[in-house]
Amino acid sequence: MGTNYYLYINICPHCKKEDERIHLGKKSWGWAFSVQGFKYLDFFGKAANDFIEHALNYYSITEWKTWKDILKNMPKSWIIKDEEDREVTVKDFIKLVESSYKVKKNLKHAIECPSERDYLDDDGYSISEGDFS
Repeated sequence: MGTNYYLYINICPHCKKEDERIHLGKKSWGWAFSVQGFKYLDFFGKAANDFIEHALNYYSITEWKTWKDILKNMPKSWIIKDEEDREVTVKDFIKLVESSYKVKKNLKHAIECPSERDYLDDDGYSISEGDFS
């Protein structure tokens, strides 16, 4: 059993509806956090692209440190939520991801289920460009 996490882009203060929802990854019991990777950002909406590509100069998200930088610098109208609609602070989300890699027994998806779309980044984080939400 696992929990998926999402980045909600531009939450309307009135209706609470988001412009866009982007999968960040999944944490499952006994596994290190599986980080969602994106080789191309072309399917992201305008708000996400304007910020990620034009403000931060990222044209792909293939490493945890890229996600971490995006999250630390994201606009205040963006929030992180789990699949149960619970809001998670950036600090707590980063801690969740990074602490899962400190447990040596936790399995890494890119090692246990290798493919050309699943790999370890340079810092050892398991990245998956597939749809696993």
